[in-house]
Amino acid sequence: MKSTTSRILLRPFGWCFVLLSIVLTTGCGGGGGGSGSAPTAPTAPTAPTYTYSTFNQIVASGNNFSDYDMAAAYYRYTHGDDAGCYTTTDHMDDFKLRYDAQLNAIVTIQNAARDCLTQSISGTPLDFAVTPLGGVTQYPADFGGALSGFVAWDTWVIGIPDPGTLTETAFHWIEVGPYCDIQSNWMTTRYVCLGVYEINYANTCSYDIAGGCSYVNYDNTLDTDLLSGVTGDFTFAGDMPTAGTNDFRVKALAKYHADDGLNSRCGTYLISMSGPLECGPITRGALTADQFLTANFAAGTLTGSLDLDYDLYFESSVFAPTMTEDRRIGTLTFSNVQISGNSFSGEITSPNFEGYIKGHFFGPDGKEIGGVIQFTDVDDGDYSMAFGVVAFAGAMN
Repeated sequence: MKSTTSRILLRPFGWCFVLLSIVLTTGCGGGGGGSGSAPTAPTAPTAPTYTYSTFNQIVASGNNFSDYDMAAAYYRYTHGDDAGCYTTTDHMDDFKLRYDAQLNAIVTIQNAARDCLTQSISGTPLDFAVTPLGGVTQYPADFGGALSGFVAWDTWVIGIPDPGTLTETAFHWIEVGPYCDIQSNWMTTRYVCLGVYEINYANTCSYDIAGGCSYVNYDNTLDTDLLSGVTGDFTFAGDMPTAGTNDFRVKALAKYHADDGLNSRCGTYLISMSGPLECGPITRGALTADQFLTANFAAGTLTGSLDLDYDLYFESSVFAPTMTEDRRIGTLTFSNVQISGNSFSGEITSPNFEGYIKGHFFGPDGKEIGGVIQFTDVDDGDYSMAFGVVAFAGAMN
């Protein structure tokens, strides 16, 4: 495996991983005594004890994998079809993430090497390392403004050569997410974090003396993956509420394409890392202010909606995205979302999009929540070609 290290040395955020343990202690019944003594009543079994790890504890432990939910949307260019094609899936067949002792995020993702006519995922697993985001450095990774210290972004170039076949997999890895290592983070969570990601595939890298990709030097492929994920420590099924109704205050991030056309830099030789998208569909981001979801644990339902009112436009990898109040995605309404144990699943609806939602409750007593959404355009909507992913997370209000 060869990959770049980030141009930014940052405080950890985004994907977290979890070391889970459960201790089950049962009492022992006492035996009878000698003549004339009263029998000792059996000791009732003690309740299970559930142990959880916070984000900070997991990052400090190293070399462990997380609980996670992930959604993906793919754009694939097929020769002979100038418009390309796209599809979505509610999971990645091969996804793993952990941190090493240097706090690098070690990511394994199996790329989708196929056309848009099937949901199957094939191809070679991609295994690479990036430095987690956060903090203030020479590059302005922090969003600034009202989101300063809460949400960050960055882009890396990754090259993975295969000496056996004399080929390489080259791509930009683009990441947006909150700082999850602080108590007052964007979602006010301790046991779950979220992120949205983009893989924009290229042809070749220029490698430095250490073997890492310095920059993409040629790109004429339109292939792009959009990913969203929540990761952390799932609530144990036995630790979930079974009655009552609770509200969760959540935040959401999205990465999507909606009739914005294609980037015009395909097929040119490049000499720098400027521009997070060298060749592919033009993608945007979106985020929410506070949103509220209602979990009825007795009825087993999760209701509410996500108003993605703030649009993010990434003009360059050197400058923070421009954020405007824009309802391009608008409101995604939860439809028939059912809670089962510590998880939930269902559908989302809107005037322009339809899609699938899934997620879990996180941490002690199911007091935190996280989920992912994948969506596509609907007939007679405002967009003739649209697809994207959303990640949301928050805590009991």
